[in-house]
Amino acid sequence: NVETLLNMARGEVVTHKYLTVAGLVPEPVTVRAPLGIRFKDLLAHVGVDQSRLGGVIEGGVMMGRLVEGEDEVVTRITGGLLCFPEGHGLLRRYGTDRSSRDLIGKSACDQCTFCTQLCPRYLLGHPVEPHLAMRGLEFNLSGDGMKLGSQFCSGCNLCSLYSCPEGLYPKDACTGDKQDMRAKGLEHPAKGIDTLPHSMREFRKIPVSSLMKKLDLVGFDNRGPLVDVQWAPGEISIPLSQHIGAPAIASVSLGDHVQVAQVIGTAPEGLGVPVHASMAGVVTAVDQNITIRTGL
Repeated sequence: NVETLLNMARGEVVTHKYLTVAGLVPEPVTVRAPLGIRFKDLLAHVGVDQSRLGGVIEGGVMMGRLVEGEDEVVTRITGGLLCFPEGHGLLRRYGTDRSSRDLIGKSACDQCTFCTQLCPRYLLGHPVEPHLAMRGLEFNLSGDGMKLGSQFCSGCNLCSLYSCPEGLYPKDACTGDKQDMRAKGLEHPAKGIDTLPHSMREFRKIPVSSLMKKLDLVGFDNRGPLVDVQWAPGEISIPLSQHIGAPAIASVSLGDHVQVAQVIGTAPEGLGVPVHASMAGVVTAVDQNITIRTGL
């Protein structure tokens, strides 16, 4: 992505992450946050009254996830923090567990096929049909065309958050299918063939304005200028695993003084990358994370 290209052009190691803080906040902003800063500390630094929040979604409204605890930390893949008041529909949607989503799908899906007819990947010609993934929930079929097409799902979530008239979870049904297929080593026979876009593709695109109304986002300020923040969190906790591949191997010990950009976790053999300190300080814990008391 653009941030990766920027880091490559600068020739710098990754110690910070650009992310947006928006939603129920005094001012939506984009910040360059140090890796390992806790979400609660980051929100406090940009003036968010966390007592007013019902929940926070990490990432985007379409493909994000519900933050499970205020002690979660910023990593290389943190996409943004979107703050919402208690009772907002997106919090309920992302807070529903898989077993409940599957049960609701089994009992309520009427196979209208809207999820498929408006699916961007289907309209591009890929053999993904979310309504078949929903049908698979009901019939518990595995290893046939009812599930195999799900591996072409990009997880955009348009089917669940916009297309389904009953508010069901076809994207999650596709995700479940992909997990099942990986476990069984199944591949779709059409993988790798040329695709032919649907003749109605140009007429089935979803206006962003309509999507925002559907998701109850119109009342939030849709901007996020880059601002400079003087970070002083007191403590950061940098995960040794925040990338594809094996976790980094800790290369510091308790009591060590570290500087910004210093290697604190070396790359393992095979697929992996080193981890660097994002702030100067003293190492206070070494486990799955490297905890650093800052300002020392």
